Amino acid sequence: MESLGAKLKNLREEKGYTLEHVARDTHIAKRYIVAIEEERFDEFPAEPYLLGFLRSYCEFLEIDPEEVVQLYRNMKLQEQPPPIDQLVAPKRGPSKGLVFGAIAGIALLVGIAFLVFQLFFAANAESADEPPAASTAENEFQFSDEFLEQRFRVGDTVVVPLNGEEFPIRIAAINDEVTLDTAGSRQVLGADAERDLDISNDGEPDIAVLLRSVDRAGEAAEAVLRFDRLVASPAALSEPSAERAEGSELGDAIGSTTVAARERAVAEIATRPSREAIDLSVEFNAPTLFRYRAGDQGDGIDQGDETFFTVGQSWGERLDTPVRVWSSNAGATLLRVDGAEVDLGDPGEPVAGALRYAETDDGRYRLELIPAY
Repeated sequence: MESLGAKLKNLREEKGYTLEHVARDTHIAKRYIVAIEEERFDEFPAEPYLLGFLRSYCEFLEIDPEEVVQLYRNMKLQEQPPPIDQLVAPKRGPSKGLVFGAIAGIALLVGIAFLVFQLFFAANAESADEPPAASTAENEFQFSDEFLEQRFRVGDTVVVPLNGEEFPIRIAAINDEVTLDTAGSRQVLGADAERDLDISNDGEPDIAVLLRSVDRAGEAAEAVLRFDRLVASPAALSEPSAERAEGSELGDAIGSTTVAARERAVAEIATRPSREAIDLSVEFNAPTLFRYRAGDQGDGIDQGDETFFTVGQSWGERLDTPVRVWSSNAGATLLRVDGAEVDLGDPGEPVAGALRYAETDDGRYRLELIPAY
């Protein structure tokens, strides 16, 4: 009989999904997906998290979550050892000597406990009204992948490397809400709330943080938080550079990347006699964070917005160029410019770019999509 983990892994591979694809679309950390498929359930912080991830994974694979959860529960029952000691030897009642000895021992322990309590109470009488000190974890976590999701306590810090510098995000308080401190601001997140953080103080968001749940039942409050890296904003998009304006060759990308797989060429969309406004439309086939900025941006941003879209949603607008666009999932973002489809990238890949005109040698204007890193 096929095991639970093998069943999910085989189905994922039949559908052609990589672990990275599943992690991005389900918002489950890759290590937990691997743990489910390898049935290493002790790696989860608690069983409710395992069951939640298991249901989300099943919904993504389009199979009945409750059937798989029941498989898991049956596995746990089979792993529990039978009460052999109770089956082999019948219980015997204690002898009278043991009963009297137990009573005497209990009386002695009660007397000792009473004496210790009196001594303790006297030593702490002056500080009896002071509240207990708050427990702080003070652990530091390095943000190194595209996202980080785990349980945090008050005092924990997530260190985010960005543009050669490190920016800390500290969990300052956990109540019904979670308070985050960065170098430039304080943010408060409610349940299931998501917020973009500008940790570098450059006016553009760098990290998206989602509060999944808060657990205040234990000794110290804990919160499950997810941190997602956003695409860095391209700079200097208002006017074509002198190098690009002089010739007809397609220009270079904005910025650079050390990841070869992310490198993309400048795409030519159309050539026109003048700089015209463009009709921009987008459709989404997976949950995606999308934002745009439009206009000359000489004295400020003329127009812009940022929205989290779900499967099947769409958006469209007629905009003046240049237009900057960002998407958290290039393959899930179907972009059209004046009706022409533009390829942004692969599924799960964050992407940024600029739509703008470059003047050609014959005095016409070429509309291009410039990749930005």
